[in-house]
Amino acid sequence: MAVDLIIPALWICSGIVLYTGVQAAMVGFAGKRAPLYLTFSLMCLCAAGYQLSLAAYYRAPSVAAAADALQWQFGFALMFHPAFFGFVALYAGQRRIKPWWIAVTAIFAALFAVNLASPFSLRFTAMAADGALRLPWGDMLAYFRGEAGVWNVLAYSVSWAVLGWAMARTALQFRRGERRSATFLAVCVALLMIAGVQGAMIDWGLIDSFYTAGFAFLALAALMSVSMGMELRDRTMKLEATTSDLHKEIERRQRGEQQIYRMAYHDDLTGLANRALFHEHLSETVE
Repeated sequence: MAVDLIIPALWICSGIVLYTGVQAAMVGFAGKRAPLYLTFSLMCLCAAGYQLSLAAYYRAPSVAAAADALQWQFGFALMFHPAFFGFVALYAGQRRIKPWWIAVTAIFAALFAVNLASPFSLRFTAMAADGALRLPWGDMLAYFRGEAGVWNVLAYSVSWAVLGWAMARTALQFRRGERRSATFLAVCVALLMIAGVQGAMIDWGLIDSFYTAGFAFLALAALMSVSMGMELRDRTMKLEATTSDLHKEIERRQRGEQQIYRMAYHDDLTGLANRALFHEHLSETVE
């Protein structure tokens, strides 16, 4: 019995990732770490667009429709990487970000322009329908074979360079003692790497399968949301502890000031009493 799983799963995943991106944007505009949350939001929006265009590709009735879906799919993937670079740089605490981010954005912007000018996107130089891809559980997807050219290899190479850099940042983050955050990021980068290699193998005709990058994007959105949520919780707890300590210090100082005031007041009363006794004794002596 045929079971349609991939396309509905991609639709559901795109909705979850889109919702995650909107929530991150709201947190970013309301909080102090706006660049981190806004780059994460942009990353999620690109991932959602990729998943929707991938679903459209697998439902394409013709080569022309598949080519249009591929252009959208590859376009969202190219926009994803500059956002991903900015997010990882901020998340992992890289000091110098702007010059490198500009360079990465320029490279992917050039690839994006070439993608728009290519009839079959950067993925293929030629493409033809090849029936349907039948998956083990009976799912049937539209299947197209293509010839991968130099732009395909270049796009994957640049993508893997960014992922390799991101993995190196996780190692540095782990050495700094931020082990939990580094582990979350390392798992996400590893999943993207695996999905990228699997996608390249499909493009180059080495395997017949479906692209898993959309589900890797879902794992990225989910894991990084959990990681940032835990980090936000830790920051809130530290702030509450600091506020509590500050209140205790204020109360301690207030008690000290009150004690000093009472001692000074007691000394004043004692001094007045002594002066009164002195004047009384002096009066008796004069008489």
